Amino acid sequence: GFGKRSLEVKITEESAALREEINSMDGNPFDINRLLQKATTNVICFLVFAHRFDYDHPQFLQLMQDFSDFAATNIITMPENIFPILSHVMDSGDKVIKLAERPISYVRTQIKDHADTFDPNDIRDFIDAFLLEMKTQGQRSDSTFTEDQLIET
Repeated sequence: GFGKRSLEVKITEESAALREEINSMDGNPFDINRLLQKATTNVICFLVFAHRFDYDHPQFLQLMQDFSDFAATNIITMPENIFPILSHVMDSGDKVIKLAERPISYVRTQIKDHADTFDPNDIRDFIDAFLLEMKTQGQRSDSTFTEDQLIET
């Protein structure tokens, strides 16, 4: 199951991919921070989606950019959150919602794909573990295990 697979193996595999990427630079200067972000993001992708991306995969690069843009919004200190009256004249919240659309769409697609191939005896990742708990909880009205909650998580 999901909890029994060795995270150490996946981190070791990702570090090998990172090493290969560094070696491919042939001694030329490069941004190590970006490569470390890609490696870290891939480990997280494995935990959540049960797969990793090649470092130059367009969808991976777009997701990383979307998450970076979203994180840069600093939603807590948006003027509208400090002075609610400004929400009538500013649209920062709309910008945040727009920035979240693509990543949320990707997550929804992953959830659908996981639901279509779900096997309770083979929990591959976080999404499968959450889907299993959703099925276990059934239609309980007090359950927090909903698809919306999975997306937000």
